[in-house]
Parts: sequence; structure tokens; C-alpha cells
Amino acid sequence: MMRALMVGFVVGVLSCANMYASDPAALVKRGSFTERAPNIFRARVDSSKGPFVIEVHRDWAPLGTDRFYNLVKTHKRF
Repeated sequence: MMRALMVGFVVGVLSCANMYASDPAALVKRGSFTERAPNIFRARVDSSKGPFVIEVHRDWAPLGTDRFYNLVKTHKRF
């Protein structure tokens, strides 16, 4: 159950990233972010309700994890 929630959350975050980015075309290009994510990493998100941390496991969703990692690494603000 937790795994499904995390995958759903990451998909939602990526959907929002594509919607609100200043240059959406750059975010959807497959070759624009190619770095492989670590097996496990944490990303801090600052929201209007306060900060929270997302722990991402690459073995749960390798392609989504790589995409999310590269978005976080480029410090895109949405």
C-alpha cells in the first residue's frame, strides 16, 4: 500500500512539474535528464503547509525515480 502511494505521489509531482514549468518542452524531452539516481535518496519539499521529506527508492520505479532525481537536482521551482 505504501509503495503504491509513493509511486502515485511521484507521478503527481512529475505531472505538476510538466504543467507549471517555465519551459515545459524542456522537461518532457527524454534526453534532457539522463543521470541515474542513487538507489535511495531523500528530497525536501517546502510547501505552504510546511516542509516535508520524500524518500525515494529506485528499485520501486527506476525510470520515475531517475526523472524525479534529475528534476530535483536541477532545482526547478514550480
